[in-house]
Amino acid sequence: MLAFPELRLGRQMRDKGEPVNVILHIGAHRCATTSFQRYMRCNSARLSRSGIGFWGPYRVRNDLFQGVVPTRTGFIAHRRRRQAVARVRVRLDRCARRGIKHLVVSDENMLGTMPRNLREASLYPNAAERLAAYAGVFGARVTEVVLNIRSLDQYWTSVMAYGAAKGRNMPGPAGMEKISRAGRSWRHVVGEVAQALPAARLKILPFESFAGHPDAQLAALTGQPAPQTDRDHWLNAAPSPGESGATSPAQAGVEHRPLFSADQTARLREAYADDLVWLAGGADGLADLIENPSENPAGLNPPSTRIDKRKMQ
Repeated sequence: MLAFPELRLGRQMRDKGEPVNVILHIGAHRCATTSFQRYMRCNSARLSRSGIGFWGPYRVRNDLFQGVVPTRTGFIAHRRRRQAVARVRVRLDRCARRGIKHLVVSDENMLGTMPRNLREASLYPNAAERLAAYAGVFGARVTEVVLNIRSLDQYWTSVMAYGAAKGRNMPGPAGMEKISRAGRSWRHVVGEVAQALPAARLKILPFESFAGHPDAQLAALTGQPAPQTDRDHWLNAAPSPGESGATSPAQAGVEHRPLFSADQTARLREAYADDLVWLAGGADGLADLIENPSENPAGLNPPSTRIDKRKMQ
């Protein structure tokens, strides 16, 4: 794994950011992350008064995080990374002056990207390198890392539906078989996250328990009561074919028809079941499985009736 040591930018700048505890919410994609981010934006003023800040994709992708993960080597890449670190440290200092004690940084692209997952038929194959880069930026300020997971057959189906809406090529039969036999599951991703950020507490929140409950998710992140307002918006979900609000006919059709064969689906579900058993057993001390107290324990299928009821058209 590539090493990205925490860059030194001078004593004054280091000290200013120290009072803020950073909670990294790293996704995953297609796990109601966009809905959670909207909930956080809508409640940002109220949360700020409680000492909780929020940085979402709109803020970090095209500004703060530019240059964090190098796309090339050499002096230019190093300079861009130093500039990114400086930007983050300055904003952390501003948060501290505003009285922010806990900063939730939510961007699923920290973990990787859906196009690369599809291209390599693998679950976040470069997660280790990417998270090492972000660990070098935030350093010891990261006190918690939060990862949402989802049954693998549904995760991959949802990723393909999203890709279809964007006009991307979908895997053929050989690609589907490769995905189902990849062997890489959430357990491997969890291990790489823990390796990149060993001092942070790693919390795993199953989609099946927390989908439609961004308030419960925030409470799990911070340990504090969460606002009950603006929690019922469901974003980027693929509606059923013909349902108003569908992103595109392609997305609606892909998400709601079987893509994997029965054998492939069984393999993916078995892998996820093994992941949940491992997590429930303590995950070798690497992570904590968090359940939503208002829902049943996570299983292989999401509570679709509840999700449909809460989905906003």
